[in-house]
Amino acid sequence: MDTSIVTAIIAALGPLCVAVFGWIVERNRKRDRADAEAWREQQRLAEEARKQEWNAISNGVKSLLRSNIMRIHHGCVRIGSITTVEREVLQRDYDAYRGLNGNGVATALYEEAMDLPTKEKE
Repeated sequence: MDTSIVTAIIAALGPLCVAVFGWIVERNRKRDRADAEAWREQQRLAEEARKQEWNAISNGVKSLLRSNIMRIHHGCVRIGSITTVEREVLQRDYDAYRGLNGNGVATALYEEAMDLPTKEKE
């Protein structure tokens, strides 16, 4: 084979190899961008699910705390006094309720029960 033909073939193959290599690199970049975007979307959805789960748990705990505050309040008001144990439980439940951003529904009940005289059950 003539060296000029070999030189011409090599000269033609160089830019072709560069073009093919560039196409492969760009295709991989697009795939990587798509994978990264899919991962970010998956993380966003997981975070949203965690927030919804936390809200449900928080609301459930607030509901249980509010219910216990109401139970203690109603029992103590009916009797006209509160025991030291009930006072301690009421204080702990109310602090937790407020810590979870509970609204003022339980505040009046808490205050009324805490204002009752302390009297141990007989």
